[in-house]
Order: sequence, then structure tokens, then C-alpha cells
Amino acid sequence: MGCQKKTAKAIRKPDADYVLAVKENQKTLYNEIKQCFDLIIDDNFMTDKVNFVETTQKVHSRIETRRYWITEEVDWLSGIENWSDLTSIGVVESERHEISTGITSIDRQYYIAPIKNDEKLFSSAVRKH
Repeated sequence: MGCQKKTAKAIRKPDADYVLAVKENQKTLYNEIKQCFDLIIDDNFMTDKVNFVETTQKVHSRIETRRYWITEEVDWLSGIENWSDLTSIGVVESERHEISTGITSIDRQYYIAPIKNDEKLFSSAVRKH
């Protein structure tokens, strides 16, 4: 059993799901998910198999907008068999606008999970992560 499958099984409780951040040190998985969502986000290539939700909050002296995309289209991922019950991939794009300086930064985090293609469940799980 691969290290990834052991990790997913070790943190998963009965009747509970995991949402794991995919880091750049997991090169193939990271690059595949990144390329997929870059196409969806940057080229506006939305399909009916991708769900999306956006939230905006004013926190102290900045405005934070978070955009969540999730899809169950994962059959094409290399090494999918190494992840216990993996059924979806997602991305969170965080945009932070500093009101005082006018500076805006954007960051994307990529995730894998055994949850349905449900953007609200995904956004909730990521916020609790």
C-alpha cells in the first residue's frame, strides 16, 4: 500500500471524509490538477461537471474573496489508485485586496477528496481544514 493511501486511511474516521491539500512536492498529481483547473478558470472552460461557489468577506482592512471549484472527473489522474476512495478534486482561489494599500494578491490551493461534486460541502470542508 502506498504512502498516500496509508495517509488517507490513517486520518479518515468511520463515516467521515478527508480533504487533503495537494502540494508541489507531489509533482505529477499537483501538475495534473493544476493544469485541469487552470484550463477551467483561466480559459473559462466550465462544464456541467464542475461546480462553483464564491464567498466574499471584509476582514479587518482587507476584502477576501474565495472561489471554490470541484469536480468528480478524476478517472484520468495518474496514480488515482494510490488514494483511498478519491472521487473529486478541487481548487480554492483566494483573492485578498488590502484596502489601505490597494494591493491585491491571488493564491490557489489544490485538493483531493472522497466527497461528491458539492461545492458547498467542499467549501465548508476546506474552511474547517
